[in-house]
Amino acid sequence: MGRGFARSVERNYKVQLKMKKYDIFISYRREGGYDTAKHLSDLLTRDGYRVSFDIDTLRSGDFDTQLYERIDLCKDFILIVDQHAFDRTIINKIPREKDWLRCELAYALKKGKNVIPVFLSGINRFPDGLPDDISGVAMKNGPEYNRYYFNDFYRELKKRFLHSRKNMLKNGFLCIIFIGIVSLFMCQIRGGLFDNISTLSNDSIVPALENEPCKTFVRGLKSGIEYHPVDDEENNGAIYHYLDGRKIEIKILYLQMGYVFSATDESGEITYLPVDFGNIGHEDNSDWDYSDNEYVVGQYDLDGDDKDELIVAVRTSVERHTKCDNHEGLSVNVFKLVGGRWELLSVLETNSNIHPINVKLIKNNLYVYWQRYDEKFTFVNNKFVSVENETRVFKKTDFE
Repeated sequence: MGRGFARSVERNYKVQLKMKKYDIFISYRREGGYDTAKHLSDLLTRDGYRVSFDIDTLRSGDFDTQLYERIDLCKDFILIVDQHAFDRTIINKIPREKDWLRCELAYALKKGKNVIPVFLSGINRFPDGLPDDISGVAMKNGPEYNRYYFNDFYRELKKRFLHSRKNMLKNGFLCIIFIGIVSLFMCQIRGGLFDNISTLSNDSIVPALENEPCKTFVRGLKSGIEYHPVDDEENNGAIYHYLDGRKIEIKILYLQMGYVFSATDESGEITYLPVDFGNIGHEDNSDWDYSDNEYVVGQYDLDGDDKDELIVAVRTSVERHTKCDNHEGLSVNVFKLVGGRWELLSVLETNSNIHPINVKLIKNNLYVYWQRYDEKFTFVNNKFVSVENETRVFKKTDFE
C-alpha cells in the first residue's frame, strides 16, 4: 500500500511537470546581459521561483507561439538593461520581427505584465527615442543593481518588486521528501525501521570538503586556489572551500564588467564579499581585459588569533603586463568572519613596472617580490603597514 501510494504521488508530480507554469520571464541581450540574467535565474530558481531564462532555443523557432506562451504564463518580466541593450532598436533600426528583446518587451507591456527593469552598472535610465510599442517601459521602476552590494539588490528585488511567490514544490524536493516520509512511515509500521536511524549531524548534511593542493602566487597560505579567467572559456568560475570550524564555499564568478565573490554557508545562505581591488581590475579601466587578471582565494592566520582570515588577491598577468605599458599591479584583501558576515579588514594595493610579482606570507608579514627587491608589509591592528626591508626572503623554489 505504501509503495503504491508513493508511485501515485510520483505519477501526479510528473503530470504537473508537463503542465509546468512559469513565474518569471527574464529578457536580455546575449552580449552584455547574459551573465547577469543567468546569475539571477540560478538564484531565483534556487529560491523556489519558476524562471523562463534559456530562451535562445525559442528565439530560433516560431517566435509567435512558444515564446509568447512563456510570457503569458509569467507574472513578472525582468528586463536586463545594459549599456547597449537598445542599440539595435534605436541606432541600427533592425526590423522589429528580428529584434527579439523589443518583441518580448512590447508583448509583456501589452499584456500588462509586471515589468521590472534591472539597470546594470553605469546605467540609470532608458535612452531617448524608444519606439511607441515599448516607450511605456520608461515609466517602470526597478531595484538598483550594484555588484558590490548584490545582497541588498537581490533582497529588494524579491521583497518589493516581484509579484510571484515561491513554488513550494521547487525542483520537486518537497515531493520527493513527502514520498520518502510516506515510504518510511509504512516501513515503520511493518518492521520498526526508525529504530535503526540516528539523528543527522551537520557533517551528515554538508559533507567535509577538501581543497585540492595548488601552488598559487601567494606563498605560505594554509590552503588556496588560483584562478585564471582566460582559461575559463565557459565562465564556470572557481570554487574554494574555507575550512575553519565551518565549511563555507567561496565562489568567483564573472558578472558584467567585474568579478563577484560569493560565500555559501552550511545552511545554503549566500552572502557577497565586498571585494576592493582598487585600480587592479577596476571597472573604470574599461580598456583593460578582465580575463587577463589572475586571482587567488585562500586562508591564513594573519593576525595570530588562531582563526584563519580569508585572503583574496589579484595580480596582473604577463599578458596584461605587455598590454598596459609594463604596468604591474597587486591587490590583497583580508576578510574576517564576524557574526556570520565577512568583514573587509584591510586592502593592500601596490604597483610597479617590473615583472614578475609574487607574494609570500610569513607570520604577520606580507612580502611582495619584485625583480630587484622585496617589498615588506606588516599586518598590525587590522591594516597593512609598509616597513623597511633589507633582507630578501624569496627563493628560487618559490617560482618553480
